[in-house]
Amino acid sequence: MVDASPGTLTYQEFFSLYYKKIVAYLTNRCASKQDAEDIASESFFYCAQHWSDYDPQKASYSSWVYMVARSRWKNYCRDHRDNDNIDDYERILPANVNDMERAVWITEVRQELAQALTGLSDNQRQAIILRYWGGKDDQEIAAVLGLSAGNVRVLIHRGIHKLEDACGNRLKDGMSI
Repeated sequence: MVDASPGTLTYQEFFSLYYKKIVAYLTNRCASKQDAEDIASESFFYCAQHWSDYDPQKASYSSWVYMVARSRWKNYCRDHRDNDNIDDYERILPANVNDMERAVWITEVRQELAQALTGLSDNQRQAIILRYWGGKDDQEIAAVLGLSAGNVRVLIHRGIHKLEDACGNRLKDGMSI
């Protein structure tokens, strides 16, 4: 990913360059696109308030905005922990199942994933999210998490293996009904 030279963007240019990317990053983590847009707006509002505090020596624009978005997303998750909606899981279901099968499968997958994710450290979860949904490379993830690129590779590798061990082939193979 190409980032602008440190300290060279106006806030308007920064917003134009990163807003859609941050919304896409958050859309894969939130229950709805509206929630993702709300969190992105909060993130950019924070960046606007702290624009004069930005230090290109500490992080690139990309790393900074992803760190802010990640923080706002974590706040959202903490605040909405009990508001999980079963309909949010429909996008991974095959289209040819009836409503009862759909509800049972969604419930089972939700339970398996929730259990599997608890087995990951916070850094493993975030590294996997940033890599596969955020499109970040090892260096960018390392900057967001405050780790080395080698450590990021290890986190992702081990996290993926833990998820595979916990969930088996259930999501790869789809429903077995």
